[in-house]
Amino acid sequence: TYERKEIDPSEIITEKDITEVIEKGCRTFREKAILRILHESGLRIGEFLGMRIKDVSFKDNFVQIHVTGKTGPRTIPLVKSMNFLHKYLELHPYKNDPEAYIWISKCTRRLNLPLNHTGITKLIKNCFKRAEVKKKCNCHWIRHSRASLLAPKLTEVMMCEFMGWEKGSEISSFKRSNINHPSQASSLRNIFLCSNSINHF
Repeated sequence: TYERKEIDPSEIITEKDITEVIEKGCRTFREKAILRILHESGLRIGEFLGMRIKDVSFKDNFVQIHVTGKTGPRTIPLVKSMNFLHKYLELHPYKNDPEAYIWISKCTRRLNLPLNHTGITKLIKNCFKRAEVKKKCNCHWIRHSRASLLAPKLTEVMMCEFMGWEKGSEISSFKRSNINHPSQASSLRNIFLCSNSINHF
């Protein structure tokens, strides 16, 4: 059976890393929202770029994002991303159109068109470069980093639910032994709303 190579812990984009990038490398609410949401959600690039205004639901102390991936639709609760996303959407030119794409380009040739793979890759690299955080940085690696950070805290079932995996499909990359037994876990939503857990994500 094919086993993916284990991730080098020193290359994982940590909470400290992403905070540094946001504080030192991001110049706009848009850039801050993109980096924060990518890191907290672990979304695939297609899921992220496909987000529309209607896919966001703000609650009292968290925000839910609704995406459709390889395993179907799923809803992800986010806490740290809430204020960044709210501030960005307040400035969105199409904020009153539920069908509008959330992530739009700001370059002259594609102004206000949906952000594409090339655009977001360049944005991420520029933010990391300005912050002088010298780690591998792209959407896929940010997703891998999120999974690595969550693996010791979530059950296998919850990991699959959060990351949008088929059961057992990619868990071996993130050390099954670090994933708690299902009987020890509460719901995904409760974990992300628990202050003690949030501080470690």
